[in-house]
Amino acid sequence: MELDSRQTIIVAILVLFLGKYLNQKFNILRKYNIPEPVTGGLVASLFFGLLFLLFNLDIKFSTHYRDILLIVFFTSLGLSTEVKSIIKGGKVLLILTVFAIAYIFLQNYIGILMAKLFNFNPVLGILAGSKMARPTTGS
Repeated sequence: MELDSRQTIIVAILVLFLGKYLNQKFNILRKYNIPEPVTGGLVASLFFGLLFLLFNLDIKFSTHYRDILLIVFFTSLGLSTEVKSIIKGGKVLLILTVFAIAYIFLQNYIGILMAKLFNFNPVLGILAGSKMARPTTGS
């Protein structure tokens, strides 16, 4: 079964509302700051996985709006972070953040060095470093 762009968006909205409902219903999800899109997405993944496992029903979603919706999704995760939970992370979160930033610089530095070593434009080294090349699709 193949869903077009409109149907895929409708399913995505329903999954988001499911996550919102489940987060309101179960206190443990709010306690551990599980984002609503993650909750709904996990339940939807299990549901569609069961459909495939039990009935061999393979549902293909349109990827037409995928990239923009991924940006919206990850932005909403970042914006839903409460300052209280960042402060609660304390020293451990600060150390993790410093290591993550240092690792990004290291990836880019090595990527640029490798690009120069093989006489490529250094910008390609950044693409091979911390930036991910977007896969192309047929749609």
